[in-house]
Amino acid sequence: MAYEIFICYRRKDTAGYAGRLHEQLKADYGVEGVLFDVSTEGDAELLRGWVQRVVPRAAVVLVLIGDRWLDLQSGYRRIDDPNDIVRLEIEIGLSHSVPIIPVLIDGVAFPSCHPPLPACSPLLRCAS
Repeated sequence: MAYEIFICYRRKDTAGYAGRLHEQLKADYGVEGVLFDVSTEGDAELLRGWVQRVVPRAAVVLVLIGDRWLDLQSGYRRIDDPNDIVRLEIEIGLSHSVPIIPVLIDGVAFPSCHPPLPACSPLLRCAS
């Protein structure tokens, strides 16, 4: 079975929104129809393995973007880190032609990503 919806978000940015969206979508599409990272337990490597298995089977990836989506970590944008889980989720979705839908939370402007990441540029162009 192909999963219906994968919810991609940053915990410090949109976790509350992601949780409420997950609950609503689960009511509409069933438990198996919505993929949400709190459904998987374990360390970062287990989460990465789970993401690599389920994102290619998703029908769509919803990327929740709040005002802290591009926050700096150690002086760099998190999305620039090749080990960033959100970047991994987006890259896997794009590489498997899974539609990516950015969801702007609380009226946030679409993030300016200059220089854009080559792997994420299809996502970033969709807001132009």
